[in-house]
Order: sequence, then C-alpha cells, then structure tokens
Amino acid sequence: MHAHPVMSRHLDTTDIIIVQMMLSNARTPSPQIADFLEISAEEVDRRVASLVEIGVLRSFMTRYTPSYLKSVGVLIYGRAETTTFEDALAKLHRNESTSWVGLGSGGRLYAGATLRKLSQLDSYTAFLREEVGMQELVFGIRSAPPDLKQASMPLTELDRRILLSMQFDARKSLFEVSKEVGESRETVEVRLASMVREKVIDFSAILSPEACPDILCMLHLFRRGHNEMREFMRSKLNQHSPSILFFNTFRNLPDLVMAMVWVSDMAELREIKTSLEGEQAIERVEANVILASRVVESWADALISNLAEPGVR
Repeated sequence: MHAHPVMSRHLDTTDIIIVQMMLSNARTPSPQIADFLEISAEEVDRRVASLVEIGVLRSFMTRYTPSYLKSVGVLIYGRAETTTFEDALAKLHRNESTSWVGLGSGGRLYAGATLRKLSQLDSYTAFLREEVGMQELVFGIRSAPPDLKQASMPLTELDRRILLSMQFDARKSLFEVSKEVGESRETVEVRLASMVREKVIDFSAILSPEACPDILCMLHLFRRGHNEMREFMRSKLNQHSPSILFFNTFRNLPDLVMAMVWVSDMAELREIKTSLEGEQAIERVEANVILASRVVESWADALISNLAEPGVR
C-alpha cells in the first residue's frame, strides 16, 4: 500500500502571519495566535499541522542567542560557480560557521554565517572564494560586535539537557521535556523561563518555502542619500503585511537594506517592488528570487547537540 503524496498549496494571508509569528517565537501559544488572528485555537493548530505536513515548516528550533554566545552574524552574497543547490549546500556546510544557505536567481548565492568573533570574517570569505567558488562577494555585518564584558547566565547540566530535548522541537510540551530529563514539570518551567528571561535562548521556525508554489524573494534596496530608514521600514511592513516578512540592515553597509518577501505570484512581487521603488528614500531595487534555501547546523547548534557549555573567549 503506497502513501499518498502530500499536496502542496499556496499559503494565504493567515498562513503567512502564522509563519511570521513562528519565526519570531516558535513557542507562541496557539490561543495567543488565535486571538491575534480572530480565529479559533483549533484552527491555528490545524494550519500549523498542515504547514508541517506539506513541509513549509521544516522544524522548530531552540537555539542560543547571538548575544549570549557573543557571536557576530553576517550575510554574504556573490556570484556562484556551482550549478545546483545541493552542490552549494554541501560545500558551504563544510565550514562550521555557515548557518543558512540560499540560492537566488541569476546565479546569486547567499551564505548566512555565525562567527565566533569578527576577526574570522577574512578566513570565512576566503573559504567562500577558494572552496565554494563565490566571486564578487558583498558581506554585511548583521549584529553589533559583542560586548565581551557582558555577564552571561551560567548554565547547569540540567539546563543543557533541557535544551537538547527541545533543540529540534521547540514546541515540545513541558510535560514531554520533564519526562525526558527526569525532573518535574515545574522545575523545567522555571529553568526554561530563566533562560528566556536572560536572553540565553530563543525559539524559531525553520522554513522550506520551496515546499509550496509561492515565491520567496530577496529584495536589495539601495538607499538614496542618508534618509532615515526606520520609519520607512515600519510603514512598508504595515502597507505590505504580511508579504514582507522582515527587513535586514547592516552595520557596514549603510546604503543597503534587504527585504525578504513571500508572495503568491509574480504580479504581487511586481506590485511590492514598484511600491518600494516609488519611495523617495530608495534609488533602486534588485529582486532575487530564492530558488532554494536551507538552515544548516553551525558550531552554535553543535554546542547544544554535544551538551557543551558555551565557552568564554
């Protein structure tokens, strides 16, 4: 007896808002999402299950925050010699700093990386050029250099076992976690709340947008002059909600803003691109459709997998 393949489908506005909320906090309770969307919690659960079934929601990850690890996030893009996403993924995964890979239209390859320290940027870009074959590299520093004097919450052995239990299922119930780690539900709840409060960890959904027929696109927005971008981004997020998932700015590239857009067809993508191009603050917009993307395990994720204590640099 053969299993029937899961039928893919376009995501509607409600689906995309749920995806956005899962990206922000994968442990957001269904009743909270339901109140925001004015639907039932049962409908939220049904939609989440459907998004998991078709493969759009690949997993729900528990991860250390960059501020806790004192790491530096970078996003690098360039022209790639590789012809397939699988080839690019295999090459980029050889470096422990790689955390996200995206293949764009026109041969553009994106590499998200989590660096232990900013001084690793030169060696990582050399890896991209020499071993991956990327050229014309542009690198954006996504987070501020860490404050090495900032105090961090010390983790207990129980804390690390809780994180291991939840690493690939951030929505796992406290009851399930307590059974796996051999402690009471109340103890697990207190320890988890402490790690969240101290910004040790966060919870996020891992997406596979190519599992549905929708279009994921990275828009490169080039600023005109030194216009203030905060209000611009806020207004465009509201105007094109929920199609613009988020904006990214970079400390070292003040003239570049990136927007990740999720749309159902090319007509909607053209509408958003035209809207952005019509703004006085923007000189031009480049659209790069993401043909495939994947979150990969970096050294930061391996710390949880190996029950390792994040070290002091």
